[in-house]
Amino acid sequence: MMFMKIKYLNIGQPEEHFWNGEKVVTSIFKKSIDRPVKVNQLGIVGDTQSDKEHHGGMFKAVYAYPFEHYEIWKEKLSQTIFDIPSFGENLTTIGMFEKEVLVGDEFKIGSVILKATEPRLPCRRLNIRLNNRDAVKIFSDLRLPGIYFSVVQEGTILPEDDIELVFRDENSISIYDINNLFLSRTGDKSLIEQASKIPYLREKWKQRFEDILKTQSNLNE
Repeated sequence: MMFMKIKYLNIGQPEEHFWNGEKVVTSIFKKSIDRPVKVNQLGIVGDTQSDKEHHGGMFKAVYAYPFEHYEIWKEKLSQTIFDIPSFGENLTTIGMFEKEVLVGDEFKIGSVILKATEPRLPCRRLNIRLNNRDAVKIFSDLRLPGIYFSVVQEGTILPEDDIELVFRDENSISIYDINNLFLSRTGDKSLIEQASKIPYLREKWKQRFEDILKTQSNLNE
């Protein structure tokens, strides 16, 4: 795993936006800050989730998105300029990729320790943020979901802090594979079985993979 660090540290508050004639309250329009922030079990202090049913919580306390992915999005959407952060991420990172981060990996950032928990499944608020009706579909098709984290150790982080891997279970699988297996609903049966038993993965995800295995089994009967 290459050198990793925070490039931008971002927080947001609920804002009203209109989309397709409907008023939507969202915190996806985050702003980069240049000061230290405290991080507790529910995320970065000063960052407020609008839809607490689908965003935030213990398993999705902090969301990171690789800075390197922005170039792919520029090409995909034929845009030369992209606001950062555009994906509602708390951490815009350098050197941290979904294919290299395993579920359960723990990272030290400042005095904080974060545990990688799951990929992001986007909602319509991404369409609003990017002002593109197809943004959610493109996000899923690109298989570049970013990474959600839980907070193992509370503390303080700063913009441009280094990111250090401090724990890894080599028996786990990558955030990319979790995302790809779920979205494709196909793939190597043994890998899906492995995904369904990862101890660091939420029960909701493990049940999803159990359901995929059942579907595959029914199709083969």
